[in-house]
Amino acid sequence: MSTVWIAFTCGFLLGGTVGFVLMCLLFISKRGDSPNRQ
Repeated sequence: MSTVWIAFTCGFLLGGTVGFVLMCLLFISKRGDSPNRQ
C-alpha cells in the first residue's frame, strides 16, 4: 500500500510540476512575444 501511495503521489506531483512549468513557459512566451512583435 505504501509503495502504491508513494508512486501515485510522485506521479501526481511530477505531472502537476510538468503542467505548471509548461503553462509558465507558454505564459512567458506569449508575454515576451507580444511586446517584441508590436
